[in-house]
Amino acid sequence: MICKNISEPYTRLFSGWVIQAFLDSYHDVDQTTRSRMEELVLTWRNGSATRKELFGVAAQVAIERGIWGDGASGSNVRVASLFLESISYYFLVTSTDYSKSSS
Repeated sequence: MICKNISEPYTRLFSGWVIQAFLDSYHDVDQTTRSRMEELVLTWRNGSATRKELFGVAAQVAIERGIWGDGASGSNVRVASLFLESISYYFLVTSTDYSKSSS
């Protein structure tokens, strides 16, 4: 995808309509294609050059909620698992080891 490989200005230009376009397409395709789209959207979690959400947090959350719901029901274990995985990854990537002091 051009947004992941080149980034600006494409991420900015696509971010205004990517949510609706993705979700409309997702709901119109067969299950095999849906599974592939689910895999794709997960790569967008850290797909930007800065390893953050490709189209921003709001777009990522909106798309994921459009696919898996808001996680409010107890039956949606997958969403909770993916959420915890992304949080764990975020803290792993952004953590700083303050125990080392530079002299």
